[in-house]
Amino acid sequence: MNPMKKLRLGLLGTVWMFSMFASVLSTFIMQAVSYYHATTTSAGTLESFQNVTIIIVTFVAFSFILKVGYKKALMSIIALMIVVSILMPIINNYWMIKIYLICCGVVLVGMKIGIYSSVSIATENESKQASFLSLLEATWMLASMAGMWVLSYFIKAFPENWLYSMWVFAALGIAVLVMWVFIPFDESAIAKEKDLPFTQQIKDLIAICKNKLVMAIIIIMFTASIVEMGVGAWLPGFYQHAMSISGSLSVQLASFSLILCFAGRIVVIFLLRFMKWNHILFMYYSIGFVILAIVLFTVEPSTHTIEHFKDVPFMALLLPLIGFILAPNAPLLNSSILARTSKEKQALLMTVLAITFAVASSIGARLVGQLMESLGGITGFKITTLIPMLLLVIMILPYSKFIQKGRIE
Repeated sequence: MNPMKKLRLGLLGTVWMFSMFASVLSTFIMQAVSYYHATTTSAGTLESFQNVTIIIVTFVAFSFILKVGYKKALMSIIALMIVVSILMPIINNYWMIKIYLICCGVVLVGMKIGIYSSVSIATENESKQASFLSLLEATWMLASMAGMWVLSYFIKAFPENWLYSMWVFAALGIAVLVMWVFIPFDESAIAKEKDLPFTQQIKDLIAICKNKLVMAIIIIMFTASIVEMGVGAWLPGFYQHAMSISGSLSVQLASFSLILCFAGRIVVIFLLRFMKWNHILFMYYSIGFVILAIVLFTVEPSTHTIEHFKDVPFMALLLPLIGFILAPNAPLLNSSILARTSKEKQALLMTVLAITFAVASSIGARLVGQLMESLGGITGFKITTLIPMLLLVIMILPYSKFIQKGRIE
């Protein structure tokens, strides 16, 4: 196997592990209410521990990643999560969940900066870059579903010791860490930016923020992240508290959105052979808006607790389709701007986008939690999905035309 193929394999393995580590948020929010007896508003703030970390860490992480190199940075993050995962069931406290989510913020920084910035090194051209990003994001979804099913099994089999699931994550993390020891990683493409002092890197970061192309992608990704992460964080809680579905079954149902997202990203890889990325996004967003409108205006809550899959209302089963609908977001939007950015500036660009993702995710998760508590779960979902989806339908084609006019150097 040639070095580039080994590198792609390493990145796929790392994305798998990062995803499993980070797949806990929606389950933690649900368990915060059911297991630790927190309020829904308090549970809705849990994502902030993850996303505030992203914002804070991102400002220094890009320089650290550039200084030590992508490979060592990714290995360090995996090692951190192994340690925290081992400690989780030993301590088993609500505040430990917050610490774990803080560490998940570091994982997402590594994904947004370390992994995404490495793709241009692991691929030969823009087309392969878009396809590999789609494959990475598909892998992320599949691993997230695997992580949620592990959590679901432990919640059902060991309701008082469900955090033993973290030891499964730790064992898999060790395997990926060992794999990286044998994978070569040529990082000469970032040598120029790597050698710059931190103050100059900050100046470059500020300069990128002023770029009109970056401003455009920030608006689009901010809107997409609100619906993607807001709903992604609350779907199990929505099923449990708005639809009266049991906790274990709620996690399993929500995990279907991940496998559908995986399927959606595989379909995207195929569609890229025949359609432009902007037309794919417009199609997905438009169909998604129609489906969500039909589901959210017809679904009704159950009058009793639902324990079995066969008793789940049909409309509730359609909600995970949001995973398929949002499947092209990350790979195509990131690829659209990375393809117009020089390799040495890509870590800086992904730093800006990571902060955008964190801020939008926190707003989305908190907004859903507050609206579920004040207006009810179904109404909360209507507001936090349909409005941003409609905005995406309106904005995506003008955005695609605008970014054709420039380049980030």
